Amino acid sequence: MSIFTTPFSRSGRVRRGSRPSLLLASGGLLAAFGCGGTAPPATPAPGPTEAGAASAGAGPGPSSAASAAVGFTAAQAARGRDEFGVQCGECHATSEFRGRDFLFRWRRRTAWDFYRNVTETMPENAPGSLSDQQYVDVIAYVLSLNGHAAGDIELVATQEALDRLPVDGADR
Repeated sequence: MSIFTTPFSRSGRVRRGSRPSLLLASGGLLAAFGCGGTAPPATPAPGPTEAGAASAGAGPGPSSAASAAVGFTAAQAARGRDEFGVQCGECHATSEFRGRDFLFRWRRRTAWDFYRNVTETMPENAPGSLSDQQYVDVIAYVLSLNGHAAGDIELVATQEALDRLPVDGADR
């Protein structure tokens, strides 16, 4: 069988004795890994909203100018440190959330990705049980552990704001 023929009959069933061609197999692998040439469909995730979202700025994707308008305060990171100690410290050490290994795991991902992960899975015995403010304070603390500088704008728990802040600080 040529690599240009299909192992499927007109009815869509696999022909007896045929093997998927190299072309079809490689196309399946490309599609499975998101390399098929078209972007995967976006799955909007419902997220919390706050009145301050509009003041966080606007703009497509993370960039130096866009992230400059999004940040957290030193007080917020301190609240996050305290919250981490109470809510997370029983099972986690801060060393799990800083440094090269952590940044590598979260490279090219945003604070929104991290926020969603944390709100959907933590605390382990009651995921989603903290307030939006408690979660975003912990996110601010984790960002501070990884070299993000505190500023004078509180981080808000909105997708618009958190999506513009890379966890790895790639645009710093």
